[in-house]
Amino acid sequence: MVEGHEGSLCCSQCLTVAYVDVVHSNRGEEFTTSKCTMCLEERPEAKWESPAYPGVLICKRCIKQCAGVLEQDEEYQWKRPKSPATNA
Repeated sequence: MVEGHEGSLCCSQCLTVAYVDVVHSNRGEEFTTSKCTMCLEERPEAKWESPAYPGVLICKRCIKQCAGVLEQDEEYQWKRPKSPATNA
């Protein structure tokens, strides 16, 4: 897990889905008046909404930062998901 502001957390499973949806597939939604739960900033960019916790959003910048943090954890060995286009 990666911790954001005010105790917000992003687990590796959610991060994997968010990364594919927002970074690779550009399927994130623009919630222009909603803050990212991780950084508490309103960014005019795609955000991913947790299906388990409606209203909990993570912005594209935080998705990428969380990916960098998890990749550095040698014990966990999480890797950024490959683009669906390169998995074929």
